[in-house]
Amino acid sequence: MEQIRNFDQLLQAALAHGRKGIAVAAPYDRNTLLAVKDALASGLAAPQLFGDVERMLPLLEQVQLDAGAVKLTDVRDTAQAIDAVIESIRSGENQILMKGTVSTGTLLKHALDRNRGLNIGRLASHLIVLQIPGLDRLLISTDGGLNIAPTLTEKADILRNAIDVARALGIETPKAACLAAVETVNPKMQATVDAACLCKMADRGAFPGAVVEGPWPWTTSSPPRLPGKRASTPRCPAMPTSSWPRPSRWPTPSPRPCPPPSASAIWCCPRHLWPGSGRSWAFTAAPCPASSSIPWPIFWTGGILKS
Repeated sequence: MEQIRNFDQLLQAALAHGRKGIAVAAPYDRNTLLAVKDALASGLAAPQLFGDVERMLPLLEQVQLDAGAVKLTDVRDTAQAIDAVIESIRSGENQILMKGTVSTGTLLKHALDRNRGLNIGRLASHLIVLQIPGLDRLLISTDGGLNIAPTLTEKADILRNAIDVARALGIETPKAACLAAVETVNPKMQATVDAACLCKMADRGAFPGAVVEGPWPWTTSSPPRLPGKRASTPRCPAMPTSSWPRPSRWPTPSPRPCPPPSASAIWCCPRHLWPGSGRSWAFTAAPCPASSSIPWPIFWTGGILKS
């Protein structure tokens, strides 16, 4: 499969697979129905709306969405509507879960139920695919907040989930950067210890076909041409020195270093490193002109710190 490098290519690849069933729980707001309308018009989706039909019909008229173009399932109780949505996914009737006016926490409580939820035997994790202007490929960042303080085992599952998505995007050899506050292993900083353990697990085949490095601080993942930012070249035996251009201001690398994470910059910062972000993590992304030709997708997999 050819690597998908932007959202236009992603859309075309999705269209090639035909419409997928989208189960929508309690779609009682205009924005949800407009998204359903767009997905239907694009040819990507076959929506099924679960909720009180008497509440949905006036809203469908407001957004000019023909009620006959979607499947309506009358379930007046919101909790029962969520259960019906999840059951439609479990049975294979639909493939995509979408929430309407229900809160994310309520939906996840039902979706992650051990007996009636969508468990696949592995940790569920949050993942975002980024398209950065000027960059010739998509980037993946995970976990953005679903798992607050994951253990090493949970971080390994988060990484496996990201690798699966990367391969679905046609990336044959996913490369993962495990970020922490510093680039050295410090027993007092669990994120650095976990990052080192993930790297050793990768060396011993825990993540077949993927390259895992870390710990890397967020400054290492920033573009080396930005003033005041230092560059670092972590070791990675899998990649030869000749595979990437090295600006003269970078330090002399160790033998056989891996491509710099600054091929694209994804900064995932704990709030104590980036005051005022207002959340546990703040994300900023920017391309690196010096190395934008390197196919180096970056995954963030480690070190979520409590707020």
